[in-house]
Amino acid sequence: MNKNRFKYFVVFITLFFITTYVPNLQGQDKNSDKEKILRLHQKDLRASREGYVDSLISLWDKDGLLLPSKEPPVSGIEAITKYLSDAHSRRVNIDLLQYDQDFRELNILDSLAFEWGFYKNKVRVKRNKKIVSVKGKLFRVLRKNKDGDWKVYRAIWTTDEIKQK
Repeated sequence: MNKNRFKYFVVFITLFFITTYVPNLQGQDKNSDKEKILRLHQKDLRASREGYVDSLISLWDKDGLLLPSKEPPVSGIEAITKYLSDAHSRRVNIDLLQYDQDFRELNILDSLAFEWGFYKNKVRVKRNKKIVSVKGKLFRVLRKNKDGDWKVYRAIWTTDEIKQK
């Protein structure tokens, strides 16, 4: 094989590798990220349902920002820790009957992910046995940390419907 043919062969093999394997490797990263984010969803649901406030706090980025419906912004992990701990202490007045999240879209862009969906919960108030159902929408920005773990970086939710029985 002469030098020119060998050079073209090397260029062809290199281009073939780049166009065939590199996009697949990037797709594998996105799939891995999606799996990690789905695990974050599962941890979030379990911690919320079971009242594991420390587990909920561990899902947040240290620079997190929470924009709860009809409440002031909550900025930074210390304030988020206090907010979630206070919410957990009020939980002794209710029995959680249902808590679900239904994320409809997830977009990953480098170390940030954007997701939106719906939530609904149902509780029984202990003092009067009334059932209260709440439905709303939520939007979150997740950030991947240096270890490759995804954390909640920004979160906002609306309360669209409250029903009492």
